[in-house]
Amino acid sequence: MELRNGQAAGALVVHFQQVIATDASIEQVRQATMIEGLEFCCAPAEESSFANHSVDLVTVAQALHWFDLPAFADEVDRVLVGDGVLAVWTCGLVDLWTDAATR
Repeated sequence: MELRNGQAAGALVVHFQQVIATDASIEQVRQATMIEGLEFCCAPAEESSFANHSVDLVTVAQALHWFDLPAFADEVDRVLVGDGVLAVWTCGLVDLWTDAATR
């Protein structure tokens, strides 16, 4: 089975009205699996183009080790709605943090 970019985001399409996957690499975006209902854009995790407090869920699958963590945390704080969730996973493990747990 060939692994392609966008698999984690693609699995979210059946659960959410809108799913936008980002990657800092345009080449990674070009190689992504195209799935109906899933939009891709090129943006670093630390500087998305999303509006302030406009996102209900931020997910990171297998990539957190690449991020500038303080800058990413600031970006998550900026884009998440008040009761939004950050979900980060790797190797099949899932961890959910609330704002209170990350500060």
